[in-house]
Amino acid sequence: KMKIQKITEGDILILKVEGRVDAVTGEDFSEEVIEACHGGRVVRLDLSGVPYFSSAGLRGLLMGYKVARFAGGRMELYGVNDVLGSILKDTGLDKELIICTGDVYAPEETPCKTPGTKSGQEPSVTAEAHDPGLSEELKDKLKRLEEHLKELGSLAVGFSAGVDSSFLLEVAHKVLGDRVIAVTGVDASVPERELKEAEEFCKDRGIKHVLCTVDPMKNEEYRKNGPDRCYFCKHMIFTEIKRIAKENGIEYAAEGSNMDDLGDYRPGLKAVEELGVKSPLRQAGLYKADIRLISKAMGLPSWSKPAYACLASRFVYGEEITEEKLHMIDRAEQFLIELGFFEERVRMHGNIARIEVPPADIPRLASEEIRTSVYDEFKKLGFLFVTLDMKGYRTGSMNATLNKK
Repeated sequence: KMKIQKITEGDILILKVEGRVDAVTGEDFSEEVIEACHGGRVVRLDLSGVPYFSSAGLRGLLMGYKVARFAGGRMELYGVNDVLGSILKDTGLDKELIICTGDVYAPEETPCKTPGTKSGQEPSVTAEAHDPGLSEELKDKLKRLEEHLKELGSLAVGFSAGVDSSFLLEVAHKVLGDRVIAVTGVDASVPERELKEAEEFCKDRGIKHVLCTVDPMKNEEYRKNGPDRCYFCKHMIFTEIKRIAKENGIEYAAEGSNMDDLGDYRPGLKAVEELGVKSPLRQAGLYKADIRLISKAMGLPSWSKPAYACLASRFVYGEEITEEKLHMIDRAEQFLIELGFFEERVRMHGNIARIEVPPADIPRLASEEIRTSVYDEFKKLGFLFVTLDMKGYRTGSMNATLNKK
């Protein structure tokens, strides 16, 4: 039988876990951990009293870690035995979770291995050194990327903290050092949680980070939300990024699109081409799956991050975009994230919210307790109807309307 004792030490919440975490107790363990991590504080899991830990409890560790990050907190693991350590290594979670060796009851920060590092060492940014098992094809693409960045000489990376731009910025910083800066556009379509992640990423690596405020709402074509909406927004943002690059003595601006983006409707790429913005990932022939694999080998926590697109992409084409509607979607998606749904979209069709989650998550979202809480919260936000898309989560689902008469 498993039991969890909650102990408060100042601003730190300690969960002392005792007993087996297995197929029977794994769900309860996960719920307790996720709930504890919602508060935006430091949560320490004392696992020294856990003689057996099965994969059933991994969901709680991973989601607890992500919930804590989104809430502005931190989840740490203590007392990790050899069995659990082996499970974390086999699943790759040892590169994501914060594993500590110090005293769980110490009020100050204790020795920890942060994601992608070994205790007391700086993170490795050379994928080949970190994971010699990378295929020759991926090593070749990474080498091509590095050589292209060297040729550019200096770079201002449009940085959203997503999978692609995080990888590009990491490699560019490795190759160019102080000759690379990160520039993040700030407007109502960018959630606060994404800005915070961008700031933390750059701060942890000593990368100069510039926040530039843009207001695409000033553009009537953007507000009208036609199929080419993204063009007007990208043009405005990268015009500003190029200006900031020039002010900082940087020769080129770059963005993080990959080869997969060529297979979907991407009007923003037209603006990229018109402005002469570089696309190093496409230049190197990198696909999203390639970027995730190399990012994982480099120890980047972003390797498993769900795909992200700005909040303006949640509107059916032709529906006017307003800041009020953007805030509605932001708060709605944040609520789903806090419930543990990390791959999600809330699409707005007038007064209707259409929720997309992966098919495997549909039963949990449709369960009585969660279904009711989501409905009540979305009604408070201003939605008249709340629906669940039975096909499940997919990127660019609004583009399905483009070929309809």
